[in-house]
Amino acid sequence: MKKTIYSLLTMALAVFALTSCEDVPAPFDFPSKGGDVPGATAEPAGSGTVADPYNVAAAIEYTQSLEPGAESPSNIYIKGIVSSIREEYTTQYGNGTFYISDDGSAKNQFLVYRALYLNNKKFGSGDTQIQVGDEVIICGIVTNYNGTFETQQNKAYIYSLNGAGYGALSDHHNILGHKAWQALKREDFLPVISKEISTSNGHVMAMGVDTDVIYNIPEQKDRTDEYLRSEFVRITNIIKDKGGLAQINHPRDL
Repeated sequence: MKKTIYSLLTMALAVFALTSCEDVPAPFDFPSKGGDVPGATAEPAGSGTVADPYNVAAAIEYTQSLEPGAESPSNIYIKGIVSSIREEYTTQYGNGTFYISDDGSAKNQFLVYRALYLNNKKFGSGDTQIQVGDEVIICGIVTNYNGTFETQQNKAYIYSLNGAGYGALSDHHNILGHKAWQALKREDFLPVISKEISTSNGHVMAMGVDTDVIYNIPEQKDRTDEYLRSEFVRITNIIKDKGGLAQINHPRDL
């Protein structure tokens, strides 16, 4: 008899527990994977200029107004977040293909099709690969390709990557590329000239110096610790006296 009563009580408690939870809302939202859930549609904004880029919604609106197969008559600028990558940048072709959106989600994407890298150059071995979540400004010709809104192949490039406002470019032992690098100066990008100097005590970067700082390699008979130390100090002092920055490169390799 007692067993029968206990069984009935157990069943009653189980039914009460199930029904009492039925209408109680969860006290939290279930987590979702970033980028899998479409975000809210942004309002079109921007004028498509370097000073006021289109957002992705405005770029889609503009490109949608083009006749199928037609190109924009001039370059436009589009600001967005990389939402997915279809073809990473490679040194073989120098370009990459990826989607951008206003919020980084898969909703209302614009296709950046085989665009060149920064400074309208092909991707090089030392360049930084783009990542999902990167903020970019794209400059180039756009087209309505059978209902797909995209940039024209090799007629667009990454104008800005994560808001980079400056960059340093250096060669070993020469400053021959300084003028070409300085010519890339823009309102929002400052090219910093530099040179990597090989010394007997490691490599030194002469950043911001427009003259060729030379390290005098000694003859074997003059190769003393005192001479090497004084020569190293001499070139770093020259760099500082010319308003530059003496940077020690890869010190762990010494």
